Amino acid sequence: MTTYPHSLVVIAPAAMVPAASAMAAALGLTAGFAVPLSVSGVDPATHYGLHSWVAAAFKAYMTGEQVPDLQGYTAVDIAALLGQLTVSVDAGGQTGRTHFEAVTGGLGLSVIVPLDELPQES
Repeated sequence: MTTYPHSLVVIAPAAMVPAASAMAAALGLTAGFAVPLSVSGVDPATHYGLHSWVAAAFKAYMTGEQVPDLQGYTAVDIAALLGQLTVSVDAGGQTGRTHFEAVTGGLGLSVIVPLDELPQES
């Protein structure tokens, strides 16, 4: 059995990325909110997303099944932050990119494509 069996997708409003990243750092992790998102698929980003493979303990933290003991954070602080995020774990067997696309599509969000990568009109 793999150490990281759970497919995790997290979508954060752009304004919440610093707080989510700080809480990840308190857990000894780096939150890689590297995928810019918006309704239109062009800048500015309104949300950022990530996908990761996680262990059962981290899955429990992200789904609120267990509250981590984090210095500087109360259970109320953690619940308030998680309440601002969209968290999806093991979405009906979907994993990786399929999982990420299902979550972003369900939220009506698209990955932002740099303007120089958009198709040119003839």
